[in-house]
Amino acid sequence: MERKPPPPIAQSILVCREIFQDRLTGEDMLLGPCTGITLGGFPAAVRIALYIRVTGAHGTYRLSVQLRDAAGELIGEYPGGEPLVQNDPLTIRPICWRNLTLQFLRPGHYDLILVANGEDLAHHPLDIGVKVNA
Repeated sequence: MERKPPPPIAQSILVCREIFQDRLTGEDMLLGPCTGITLGGFPAAVRIALYIRVTGAHGTYRLSVQLRDAAGELIGEYPGGEPLVQNDPLTIRPICWRNLTLQFLRPGHYDLILVANGEDLAHHPLDIGVKVNA
């Protein structure tokens, strides 16, 4: 039986409007980090970016993000593409997911969950509101 690698430790997971990378330095620049989004109506699709930092990884991991509603019901699951391969558990690994489109049927409290090889690593609350015309 193949041994499962230990789960990495998520140091951060941030929802942003956009993530840019400086061409000269390679530094990531986060635009509009948030815990809430106001939309004009529902159903709605929202494009976001995720900035994630993990450490303690030692092996190969399939990453994904789950979107759950306030009752814990799975609304959507978004795979992370190529597996994360890390052999040095002391390394801090930044991960940027750009152009992630989330679907919402109604306003409310949601939970974005970072998952590695089927195990929850981190939760990020996300409040979705509706714009009220003033």
